[in-house]
Amino acid sequence: MNNDDLVTISFDELTNVQKSKFDGLADSYKSKDIVRDRVNGEDGLGVVDGVISNLWKESTCSSDELYNYLLKNVDADAARKFVNDGIWPDSIQIPKNSSVLNPDGSIDWSKAAQGGYILDAESKVIKESFSPEIGEVIDRYGNSHGRYTSPVIDGNSYSYTERSLPYVEDLSNYHQYEVTGNFNEIEKYVSNCPDVELKTQIDALVTTYYNDDYSKLLVYKGEAAKIDGWGAGRAIQYELPLTVDQLIQIGLLKELN
Repeated sequence: MNNDDLVTISFDELTNVQKSKFDGLADSYKSKDIVRDRVNGEDGLGVVDGVISNLWKESTCSSDELYNYLLKNVDADAARKFVNDGIWPDSIQIPKNSSVLNPDGSIDWSKAAQGGYILDAESKVIKESFSPEIGEVIDRYGNSHGRYTSPVIDGNSYSYTERSLPYVEDLSNYHQYEVTGNFNEIEKYVSNCPDVELKTQIDALVTTYYNDDYSKLLVYKGEAAKIDGWGAGRAIQYELPLTVDQLIQIGLLKELN
């Protein structure tokens, strides 16, 4: 079987020889850090900009779980590169352990039910709507296509475990943002947005999910729940009405780092 054959098959369909080879390769990666200044060194290990991305070694997921995770959440080419070279794709968050995954390789978000907030005695979400103040700093781990953030209070951010996230901590994926506009006037910011495509996209979202009512685009805050295998919880989390990227583009946020 050549490398191209790996593009469309799951880990379970690999031959025992291939599985053994990959498991051995994974073990060797996890036992040492190897740096090379070429794409494929004498040992055959792939590198990115001269340094192998080794953060995936912090995960306790099995090799087949990581392979299937990439198949499900990225693409077959990324899964193949991981099998062949031990290279984890840039900017893709890494599942921290087996408990965070569904059998198909997707994240089991059911463990963070109802937005991952702490629930009361009747299993109702404890959260409230509010408007963050202009000048407030918020942060998040992950790309700008998500909606969950936390406040940075007096220059201090919440620890990773307090956020109850299903991924390995990756400081390169940590971002801070400053609130630059009034969230109570979000419709005005969308109307004044010069990007027609983005404006149309947001209008369609409001029509579909909020019955054309911009007043329903609210920010919510509450405490993150403790989730076994994820984290201890207790961080304050802000649930934004649009993605961070969209809010930056309409002028309500700006990235600080």
